[in-house]
Amino acid sequence: MSQDKSSALAASGDAAKRNFTTDNKISGGCTTCGCEILVYYHYDSGDPIPNAPFQLTDSRDHKIEGKTDDNGMFFIHDMGCGTFELLMGEGSDTFDPQETVQNNPVFQSNPEYMALSGEYFSLFIILREKGFLEYNAVQNAVVSKLSFWESVPDEYKPALKRFQKLEMIIRRDNGPLKQEIRRIQHRLSAEVASKAASIDDAVLLFCEVILGCIPVVGQAMDVYFLGEWCWDSYKKPELMEDTMHRIDGVLCVIGFVPGAGDALKISGNAITKAMRKFKGNKTQDIQEATRTIRSLSNGDVVKWLTAIRGDIRKYAQDGKALLITMKQALNLLVTGASGGRSWIVTLMADTFQLLVNVLGLLIELFDSVVGLIEAEFAAFIPKIMTQIIASSLPKGSCDLSAMAMDVQKGESGDYRTDEEIDEHTKRASASDGSLGIMATVLAATMALGRGGGHNKGKLGVSETGAAGGKSNSTGSTHASQTSHTSSEQPHSTSSETPQSAKPKSEASSDKKPPQKPDEVKSKDEATPKDDKETIELPKGTQPITPGAAHPSKSGDDGAAQKKARDQNDGTEADSNNGEQKGDPVDMATGAVVEQRTDIQVSSPLSLSLQRYYRSTGKRHPGLLGTLWRTNWDISLTLDNGVATLTDGEFNQAFFALPNEGEISRSSSNPQWRLTRQQGELVLQHVGGLRYRFEYALGLQLCLTSIDDAAGNRVTFEWVLGELRWVALSDGRLIHVISEHQKITTLTLCTPQRQPLKTLASYTYDDLGHLLSVRADEGRNFDYRYSPEGWLLRWSDLGSTWVEHDYDKKGRAIRDRTSEGYWPGHFEYDDDTLTSHYHSGFGGVFSYVRDERNNILLKRTPDGGETQLEWADNQLVAETDPLGGRTAYQRNDWGLVTEVTLPDGATHHYAYDDNGQLLAYIDPLGSEWHYQRNAAGQVVEVNDPEGREWLYRYGETGQLSTVIGPDGVLQRYHYNRRGLLSSLERD
Repeated sequence: MSQDKSSALAASGDAAKRNFTTDNKISGGCTTCGCEILVYYHYDSGDPIPNAPFQLTDSRDHKIEGKTDDNGMFFIHDMGCGTFELLMGEGSDTFDPQETVQNNPVFQSNPEYMALSGEYFSLFIILREKGFLEYNAVQNAVVSKLSFWESVPDEYKPALKRFQKLEMIIRRDNGPLKQEIRRIQHRLSAEVASKAASIDDAVLLFCEVILGCIPVVGQAMDVYFLGEWCWDSYKKPELMEDTMHRIDGVLCVIGFVPGAGDALKISGNAITKAMRKFKGNKTQDIQEATRTIRSLSNGDVVKWLTAIRGDIRKYAQDGKALLITMKQALNLLVTGASGGRSWIVTLMADTFQLLVNVLGLLIELFDSVVGLIEAEFAAFIPKIMTQIIASSLPKGSCDLSAMAMDVQKGESGDYRTDEEIDEHTKRASASDGSLGIMATVLAATMALGRGGGHNKGKLGVSETGAAGGKSNSTGSTHASQTSHTSSEQPHSTSSETPQSAKPKSEASSDKKPPQKPDEVKSKDEATPKDDKETIELPKGTQPITPGAAHPSKSGDDGAAQKKARDQNDGTEADSNNGEQKGDPVDMATGAVVEQRTDIQVSSPLSLSLQRYYRSTGKRHPGLLGTLWRTNWDISLTLDNGVATLTDGEFNQAFFALPNEGEISRSSSNPQWRLTRQQGELVLQHVGGLRYRFEYALGLQLCLTSIDDAAGNRVTFEWVLGELRWVALSDGRLIHVISEHQKITTLTLCTPQRQPLKTLASYTYDDLGHLLSVRADEGRNFDYRYSPEGWLLRWSDLGSTWVEHDYDKKGRAIRDRTSEGYWPGHFEYDDDTLTSHYHSGFGGVFSYVRDERNNILLKRTPDGGETQLEWADNQLVAETDPLGGRTAYQRNDWGLVTEVTLPDGATHHYAYDDNGQLLAYIDPLGSEWHYQRNAAGQVVEVNDPEGREWLYRYGETGQLSTVIGPDGVLQRYHYNRRGLLSSLERD
């Protein structure tokens, strides 16, 4: 925490203590014992609730009325002793939920484009999943071959022909149609599709079409819910007679309307659900519904609900108009099903048309359902009230600067201690129950703000302090109804955001220290962390842990997390952790591996193109054809709540898709984390780079940008399945020319797109196998393959070459090289999971692996054995040939935090939340410390002898000055490409 921030918090804490007083003093008219109470009425954020009317009924049944002051406080003296009831109203501040604006990146301009775009994207997903679209464009020569068409099942031929026709139309068009189609190829479309396709292809097509009609979309679930609603209505027609099901559908559509539509949806869901249960005398549901509404803003919720109730019809009409537009777009597909769009009937029979019919029924009943919603609002509003049951304090207990009752907005409940409750029960029993106030909770209106320092917390009452409050259980609105503004201010308790100061009493000082404001909740953690900065309230305050009932998320979250965990448990070892012999061969798998760097371009954020080949394992075609992958091919593939990362080296990791602000981890590949920032999926590497994926090739999300911590960015522009341009961080461009989605030429250009030089060129055979690379000196190669795609030979333009022989599984069995270097052959024992390398220089190296291809034992020709132990593909210990064992402990990033050597000596490493080294302690206790700036760059180093080094950086994040322990200043100067040009020493 910065010094300025620490000072500010300290100042605010002092101010809170100094200002914890009030002139708002009211007499209760009882001088017998002169009991008193000091009340502080506030929101969960800690902000006071000003000018809120209240009515206090003391143990004599005497009513005391008044208002809180501007600081949310009042002091009552000379009141009846014992239990009292306090009813709190709304304050004078304004309830102002954030309004939404049109934000859908996939929004289409008219129904015709909506239909075409949705059809195109859906066809691509359906056909690619069946393996009929290997590279995207069906113009690939392989498609036209008769043998290919004979292999396509008859039911898919109309779909493939339709897609081929759409491809031709789109590629010939240079007008708005191509722009509209390009818009649909977006991450949001893929997220919708990954959910919808899990139900039925008809739902997939339905959702992709209506996606283009919706102006406000916070997350894919918003669109998916309407498709699922229609599907459920189609499968179970009796649902259309269910009032709550109808209301769900109508409110979902209202939520698509810009302005207060989203707030209306959230409030309407909470209110209608609560009122339906309230008729069964479940008053707690009123309390939970009000908490949900309070999650939108601080302020007078009654006044806002009263006002917005008058606008329900207006938003409903706008929502109905959206439905009509959706129906028009969908009808274009239905009416064309007998002609060029016959594929819909062939693959979906009448399912798609029946889904469209359901949408038509929703339009018909829309107005009548809106009337029901209005009536529920009218009945709900009068029931909003905060009720408190507590006990007065003896005269003199409430020194205005030292004692207060901390009343949380909406925290209806009993604030008495157990002793006070027991005493009250005895007195009530002695007087036939006529004494005292019933502790019935009418409703609660706990406030929770959005942004600007308003908290999001967990409902509950602190178990510390003098008063043992009663917690109220939280409820949820309809599971499918989530906020459209989640990309900015999520309504999810799983997504934690910075929170403003919340008062805390001394009684709660044993709580865990507050979480840093910039930390977010892990998707894999079940318990939210408290990230509130706190200030001290006067001693004696009865604390209440604030909370809010947010609209609940889909129950699919848990299933996605389990699915990702199970897939990670089977993930093979990272190729970088393997052992290689020969020229070179991975000894765990027997795969021939090749890695080359074709280009390296200097700029503030330098960019290279590295390519990788493996002879075994699953093939993942990329920018360089069917056999090679590059670091630009890193991608995320979506599958019903799970994202599969495939990097340029054929490694994979699995993540549950995070909600806004959450972090999702992969246990077997902890160096990666997936998060969501303003709707975008961001993949963060422990090295500091962040990768974004906004372009969709069906369910595969392609790389669209790379950022470093200093704000430098490289962007990738995709057009109809092809990478066209790469923008460097210094403004220069790389023009990418491709044929059939395979790169043929990379050209460096000026920011004005004028060519500067050819960086690399590539050629391929008819199967898409890379044959030659021509780049700078030392980066020119030719390749030859077997029919299976196994690399038989590579050679450069000189005299260097390597040849490989393979077994039937694609594993190397022999190497041959020019000049006789690296001769050797390989053997594999699959029963014992053992590989042997017979070196041409004599001796045998043996390797035993586990089922995930982690090396468990290495045996050298002299008989020495090294044993290795792994957990989730992470090395945790190794034992050398002499029996000495070295153990490693790691953090959530997979970074080593402790190394214990065979003699017991221990090395310790400490890191920040982003995996940056902060300190190292050697076995003798000597410490090195590393201080970093917000970008994670080292700004100060301190060694055990007290010496320090100071580092400063320029605007582009490059090192500008260094001051050593001797006080000498070194300055670094760079050219416009970011390369070091000179060094000065003062």
